[in-house]
This record gives sequence, C-alpha cells and structure tokens, in this order.
Amino acid sequence: MYKGIAFYPDIKFLISEEEIEEKINFLTEDNIEKIYEKRNNIAYTYTNNNIVFSIYNDSLMYISDKQYNESDWSKSRNRIIKLANLIMSVLNWTSIQNINNSQDNSQIYIHSKEITTLNIVHVQTKDDLKDIEYISASKQAGLEYLKQKSDKNFFYQNNSSAKIYSFYDFKRFGELVSKNLDYIFNNKLDDIVFMLYRSSLEVRKSNFDISIILSFFVIEKMVNLIWIDLLKEKSLKKKLKENRDYTVSIKSNVLYMNGKISREELDKIDKARQYRNSIAHEKLDFNDRYTFEEIFSIANESFNTACKIFSKYFDIDFKLEMQFIG
Repeated sequence: MYKGIAFYPDIKFLISEEEIEEKINFLTEDNIEKIYEKRNNIAYTYTNNNIVFSIYNDSLMYISDKQYNESDWSKSRNRIIKLANLIMSVLNWTSIQNINNSQDNSQIYIHSKEITTLNIVHVQTKDDLKDIEYISASKQAGLEYLKQKSDKNFFYQNNSSAKIYSFYDFKRFGELVSKNLDYIFNNKLDDIVFMLYRSSLEVRKSNFDISIILSFFVIEKMVNLIWIDLLKEKSLKKKLKENRDYTVSIKSNVLYMNGKISREELDKIDKARQYRNSIAHEKLDFNDRYTFEEIFSIANESFNTACKIFSKYFDIDFKLEMQFIG
C-alpha cells in the first residue's frame, strides 16, 4: 500500500475518455453516466525522482514520495506540503505554456491553489493507485472531501460547472507537465520555483509585502548565481572571497558593467531591492503608504522581475498566475 495526500483543485475539471462534441464540454444528463463511471481512472501519472503524482478523471490529485511512505506524518508533512505546492506551480506554469502555444481549442488550464494541511486528506492506495482509501483529515476537509467518488448526485452537484477535457488532449498536456517537472528537479530549481509560487499566492491574500520579500529572495539568488559565473570567468573568485562579501547593489552594478545584465534589468533589480529594504525598515507601515492599485503594481513588478531573470538564466519561459482574489 502507498500512503499519500489527496486534494481537489479550487476550480475542478473532468476528463472524458469518450469523444467530446465541440459545443458540449460541461456535464449534462446525457454524459454524466459515462463520465461518472470513469471517475476513478487515472488521466496522468508522474513517477520520477522518488515521487508519485497522479491526476484522476474527476480532477482529484494524489501525491506521495519515498520519504512520506518511510516516515510518520509529523516528520514528513512539511516535505509533502512543499512538494504539493511545487507541483501545483508547475501545473499552472504548464497551463500558461499550453494556452500560449495551442493552435486549437485544447487549451487546458489548471489554476493555482495553496496547499495546506487544512485542504488535503491523508489516503492510502494500492500499487495501481486505484481505490483510494481515506485515512484522516482536518475538520475543514473531513470525509465529505471524497464523497463525490461514491455518490453520483454529489458528483453531479460538485461538478456542474467543471469544464470537460478530452483524454487525448490531457495526455499531451501531461507530457509537457512531466517535461517541466523533470527540468525543475534535475536542475535542482525546486526552492526557487517554490518561492516564486509562494510570492504569487501571497498576492492573492493581499500580503503584498510578503510577496515582495519572497520575489526579492529569488532576485538575490539569481544575482548571486550570475555573480559566481562572472568570478569564474574573470578568475577572481578566490581573491574576492578572501576580501569581503558584496551587497546585491554592488554585485548587480558590477554585473551590468561587465555586460551580464542589461540597464533595464539593473534598474528593476534596484527598485525591487529598495522596496524590500523599505519593508524591512518600516515593517507594518509599508502597506499603508500606497493605494491598493499601487502596492499591487509594486508586488507584480517585483514578481515579474524575479521570473524574467530566472527564465533568462535557465533559458526557460517561466510564468505563473498573478492576480488578487477577493
């Protein structure tokens, strides 16, 4: 038996193994039987890097890893929650790629969602990942969470507005998800992507100052990576390290003078740094200095700067959903 966690996205979707008529992509009395019958089928599975991640036809997501199965919940929950959020970030990133590159109507989109101990259930399943069994959950999640898997009426009520995707289109989408997950794990980019995802989630909760700090964490990380490359290129690494540590401001200016970043990138890094410093010095007063529109724009600008520098350095087009919900 495999132990894992399971959760539904905030905006559900359904996978149909039957051919979908162009104008009928929502649940109806005509297609409910066939879709409900296949609800427990697996539409996508990723099994690399000691991770098991599956998406079922009713959009339930299941995640487990080697550490989770070998440890108790108290020792492994931080890891599995972080992993779940990382996977959600890749799903959202892949969705944006899919929409930007799609030439037809197969535009699959999975919205971002913050995964916490309050919106997951602990489950176990057999080797084939079917027949998910409930173990435990918080009071907020509870047994109702998996009710739609055994109650057709509940299934219909909970998915009346869920968009239906074809199994063929979702399979192609899944191939891109696997490619992106492999890239993130193989290049050890999970911490950076996790911080970017957290930054985008904090904006949704109006925690703009926290979002700015998280975005700058990524900017600082990327400046340091480019700085190390420059030191190696100029054979200065040992000499400079023996002398002193350099601030982000000094590093970014030196990188600009050596052609490693553009003037526009330098200016945006400086602005993000100034906003981060203002938060550190003014603390709770920072948010009060701006209108909602202004501070959203500041957080968005810092986030986009982090994403662009990250994307440029690793030669990927990384984007995430960035919007306020409230």
